[in-house]
Amino acid sequence: MLRAICCCCQILFVLCLFPTLSHSQVNKLDSGIKTFLAELNETNPKVAKEFQQRQEQSQQEIASAKKGHVIFGRIVLDDGRSPRSVVSQMILLEDGSFVDAVGAANRPIGFRLHGYEAINVIPKGPGPIENLGEIHMKPLPAEQLASGTGRIEIEAHPGVPRLDKIQLTWSIAVDPVNTPSNGTDGLGPFHQIFNSDLAKDGTFTVIGMSPAKYDLWVTAPNCVMQHREIVFTEGESQELPPIPVEVVRKMDVEFAVSHTSNFTNAKYAKTSLKADDRWRASDEIPEYASDLVIGQHEGKLLLRHAYGPCHVKDLGAGQLSDRFDVDLDELDGQQKQGIPVEDGHVYLVHQANWRHWIVMRTTLPKVDAR
Repeated sequence: MLRAICCCCQILFVLCLFPTLSHSQVNKLDSGIKTFLAELNETNPKVAKEFQQRQEQSQQEIASAKKGHVIFGRIVLDDGRSPRSVVSQMILLEDGSFVDAVGAANRPIGFRLHGYEAINVIPKGPGPIENLGEIHMKPLPAEQLASGTGRIEIEAHPGVPRLDKIQLTWSIAVDPVNTPSNGTDGLGPFHQIFNSDLAKDGTFTVIGMSPAKYDLWVTAPNCVMQHREIVFTEGESQELPPIPVEVVRKMDVEFAVSHTSNFTNAKYAKTSLKADDRWRASDEIPEYASDLVIGQHEGKLLLRHAYGPCHVKDLGAGQLSDRFDVDLDELDGQQKQGIPVEDGHVYLVHQANWRHWIVMRTTLPKVDAR
């Protein structure tokens, strides 16, 4: 997506986006951000330059999406700490200032920092530029923070590593999000992560959690990565459901890709896939994208997707030469996540998002990879 627009075109941009506004109304709306930028330029020219770049990107995003408006303001931590580690849908600059595109008025934007109060700000709109002002966040006293206990369940398999090789990583989540695309700028280089220690019996405790949503990642060598979204409530302790740790399963795949469900002239290829893989069956799709995501649960591989619509049908046991064409209307598993992978089965995949079809046969090894 293009995210640049010339400074001299900013007034023209808002006039085109909001044709009912007069020149005086536009100038009044724009003067706030011009004053903010001018003051920023006097105190920190480097930050001012980055702020202006992000302002232009935000306006271009709105022009492309044909909806939304620009918001700006500044985050201040009441204990004097740097605000750069605060997470939100946008990256906060060195002095806590921010500017971003929002998708709609009356929908909240979240500002989060581990150990601090969770702040939601609701833009009033309608734009085209709205000053959210100075937003203060304060650290919470111990009695308002939350805690949790949990347990890791280790699969009975010789390939599972020792407990000291299992890592639990916590990260406060970006929530809620209000952008034209519902995406974010990412967490940024100053985002805080921290780990939990595992006891000898596989239990763990986490304390000092803000009343907010957190991401928990459980990783270990040769094991399936586990992700949990956990919401903590102010002042409360909760017991988390057990989290399994299991060895990664693998499969061999013979497949072909076609722009239709007719594979008569398609070229067949082979590959090996494992749990957590993001598979690009065709080089025609973008490098960041995938056709299927390989999941795993209780030792069973699963066919999932990150881009849809994606429709999958298990054609049953057989050879690729036995496969038959299936109309889209006959596909079951439409938009379902987690289609089980069976040994020797043939699957038909319609990846409508990338405008092609995949026929694939899966073979599971007799012994799990160790």
